[in-house]
Amino acid sequence: MTGSTREPISLEDLIKKKKTEQEDTGKPVFLTKAQRREQALLLRQEAVKREIAERAQGSQIHERPPNESSDSPPMYIQKYDWHEREKEIEEIKRQRLGIVEKRKRVLKPSDKFNTKPTHWDLSEDTSNEMNSLYNKRVLFRPQFGTGSVAGIDEEKQLKAMLKHTENRESCRRYDERLRKIKEEYKNSGLNWREKRLEQMTARDWRIFKEDHNISTKGGGIPHPIRYWHESGLPDWLLSAVKDMGYENLSAIQMQAIPIGLEGRDMIGIAETGSGKTAAFLIPLLVYISRLLPLTSKTDEDGPCACVLAPTRELAQQIEQEALKFTKYKKFRVVLLVGGVDIQTQVSALRKGCELIVATPGRLVDLLRSFYIVLSQCNYVVLDEGDQMIDLGFESQLLEVLEAMPRSKLKSEDESSATQQEPDKGNASRTMVLFSATMPPAIERIAAKYLKKPAYVYIGEVGRTVDRIKQVVEFVKGEADKRRRLQEILEHGPPPPIIIFLNQKKNCDMIAKFLSRLGYIVAVLHSGKPQAQRELAIEEFRAKEVDILVATNVIGRGLDIKGVTHVINYDLPKTIDEYTHRIGRTGRAGEDGLATSFIKREDVEIMPALKQMLIKTGNKVPKELHELANSAQNKPMF
Repeated sequence: MTGSTREPISLEDLIKKKKTEQEDTGKPVFLTKAQRREQALLLRQEAVKREIAERAQGSQIHERPPNESSDSPPMYIQKYDWHEREKEIEEIKRQRLGIVEKRKRVLKPSDKFNTKPTHWDLSEDTSNEMNSLYNKRVLFRPQFGTGSVAGIDEEKQLKAMLKHTENRESCRRYDERLRKIKEEYKNSGLNWREKRLEQMTARDWRIFKEDHNISTKGGGIPHPIRYWHESGLPDWLLSAVKDMGYENLSAIQMQAIPIGLEGRDMIGIAETGSGKTAAFLIPLLVYISRLLPLTSKTDEDGPCACVLAPTRELAQQIEQEALKFTKYKKFRVVLLVGGVDIQTQVSALRKGCELIVATPGRLVDLLRSFYIVLSQCNYVVLDEGDQMIDLGFESQLLEVLEAMPRSKLKSEDESSATQQEPDKGNASRTMVLFSATMPPAIERIAAKYLKKPAYVYIGEVGRTVDRIKQVVEFVKGEADKRRRLQEILEHGPPPPIIIFLNQKKNCDMIAKFLSRLGYIVAVLHSGKPQAQRELAIEEFRAKEVDILVATNVIGRGLDIKGVTHVINYDLPKTIDEYTHRIGRTGRAGEDGLATSFIKREDVEIMPALKQMLIKTGNKVPKELHELANSAQNKPMF
């Protein structure tokens, strides 16, 4: 009993045995390649069998046809796609066995052209020696033989065309083009000063206008005039220009004269002392010379042209310049200004005249009294038009324009207005407006009265010339002003000098103060009779007077050569008036000096004056800088 008796397995052995079996089952079993293939095939066969069984158990019962033998497989087995099965088996093999197909190599973009040179047949050679198509090339002549192919030297093309051309006319045309090309190449490096007028290109004209700081606006503007002998003006006018000493044209004259000769409306904006008077008088006189001479009957219809100026002094200056230009033509010029006996002016009008130079007030008086008519006045010049508006002459200006024939107004249409220009045989009205600044009032006048105007800008609009040195000094009171004035006159530039004040009574007081210092002084303001005003200007021009004390009467347009120093004893209220005042010096290319006394009460002009000094490169005093900033930051109520 004891020998055959089995001892029971202990609990520890049972747990150990179970743990060993779990460890054995958890260990991975590594199969060979053949075993994995057999296992994969078995798994796929079982899956196919399951799929066939599922189809057989479907809702549709597949019956064997009557003519089908019992040995053949059912129809649903026959319809099974064995090609698909082979594809699936191959796909399983690739996945289970890790078979990798060789993919087609894709070339990088950088490797596409790194191919080895290949050899080709001689018949494929495109060289001139081997291919007759290229050996006997036909000369291509675009534009019926008058053009050239882009990208190829035009001179070589023309030479090749000359070899293949038999027509004499074509040869002459090609020779002419070849000559022009050589000449342009020769002149391409020359400056516009070294070229003849016919050699000037569009690039040369652009450089020319940049050199003279000329800017234009408006279509169809002609090229400027470089020299007097290239202007095409009549001989009698060129002779007068030579006698007056005009050697070179100013910038405004260069551009304004050719525009005026075309009879086109124009607005000229130029710095003071730039020669605006000659710029509008020369085209005006050429226009009068093209008209039929006036007779005793046509004299009754009034003048042929009219120049309006805001002040008597400016009108007198324009009249004197017009008489100089008409030295060899003897046009009749009549001055119509206030302060002169009106009967004397009426007597001159009855004799007839081609040109009148007038102020708006006196001209309106003569029109209302029927002493003058403007029935044939078709050329109108408004000099310093912005000042005429500022002085309240807008209503008088409208009345003068209404007195002119409205039938001669140009059309609103640009093309029709171009055809109506006087040089094309039409006596349509031409209006020219000149000024040194461009305020909004000028823009309104241009929009209302001028048709298709050409704008000419010389330099920066409303800016003084850089040749004028501007000095601004702060003073505490009247005594400090007079002390500094005496010091400046003793140590500053020599006469002639102009001193500007705002009030007439102060002009007389300062003139007496300067006379006691030993200076020869002349006074000019609106309270003086016309004869005294004319005498003061003539003596100052002749340098018989050292100092001219004046108000804004001579602040605009008046051209007095040689003024070395302008002193603003009282500052004006606006920057435009300041610009015109200091513009009496530094004229015609000369240097000038402008000194201005400023007080704390001159707050209105301080910000604009500060900006002008900065733009022109002049020193800004510390007091002006601080007060100008405080004036700008002051709240408005």
